[in-house]
Amino acid sequence: MINTSISGTAFTAVSTDVVNRTNKEMSEEEIFSSGVSNSSNDLQTQKVKETSNISYETQHKLSNSSLVVFNDPTNGKYAIVSLQNSTIDMLKNHFGEDDFYKRDDGITRLDNKAEAYVAGWFGDIAYKREFLSADSNKDGLLSDSEYGSTKNSFSHHGNVLGFGDSLEINTWVGDTYESSSASSNNYINQMKNKTNITIDKQLDITINNDDDFNSEISFEEALTTHYNKNTEDSIIQLAKDMVGLPKELEDAMMMEKLKKLSEHNDDKIRAMVKLLLEKGDISMLDTTDKELLSNELSEANEDGSDIQKIMNKKLDELLKIEKYKEYE
Repeated sequence: MINTSISGTAFTAVSTDVVNRTNKEMSEEEIFSSGVSNSSNDLQTQKVKETSNISYETQHKLSNSSLVVFNDPTNGKYAIVSLQNSTIDMLKNHFGEDDFYKRDDGITRLDNKAEAYVAGWFGDIAYKREFLSADSNKDGLLSDSEYGSTKNSFSHHGNVLGFGDSLEINTWVGDTYESSSASSNNYINQMKNKTNITIDKQLDITINNDDDFNSEISFEEALTTHYNKNTEDSIIQLAKDMVGLPKELEDAMMMEKLKKLSEHNDDKIRAMVKLLLEKGDISMLDTTDKELLSNELSEANEDGSDIQKIMNKKLDELLKIEKYKEYE
């Protein structure tokens, strides 16, 4: 039997007041540009910056995204970011359409609880995780060295205890808001794909990782995203990566997992599990099972020596939790 536990909070959104505006109030808002690009007049550029009411304006929109604007919780100015359209739809489903006002310029103005939620996470990323100050050349993209100056990591601790045929794995958050340049294996970095890093990208990822909309990223939410697996499998994978597990113990854990999956409601998954429980013996499959696994079986060597490896890989693909999104 395997018992796992995970606890702690990795990141917390900035506390933000909820302001409920009328459509008339939002329609009359004026947003002034934050700068004059390619201007040869330094005095003119400085004047525009001084009169700007924008604290952050994206220079690199995410793919399949739209612009949204809200008040920066730290200074009351406007922040204009891009969020993927699927993320905006998810926010609308949770907070309601009334918290989203479409301006004449095409930008969606966030209001009420939706604004407070998104602005809180923006404040966390821009200021507590120091994404804004790390962008030393102010081009909107963080280079490797600039990203290394952010605080987008946290540490974790844990233990693995064996009791006869039982295994207990406990893990918990250590220090939070750690340097993104930390390389020790007991640190988890929030940015898996370290290219084209922007505040928008991390904000979109964070909103999608906050499954319960409680303005906190728990260790569980961060870990399942990191490994792209369910909670138990993520904890087990972390234990393997940190201390390793004896092969006989891994085999016993796999057998327990397969026995649970043998009652899965997907016929193909049950057929794969059946074959794995039979150690790859194809003769134990009935005609229906063989038809369900025809593509996978066709990939196997003639002697079937690699069938278990193929089935394990395909099973992982079918059970994969699609949480982490890649961004261009």
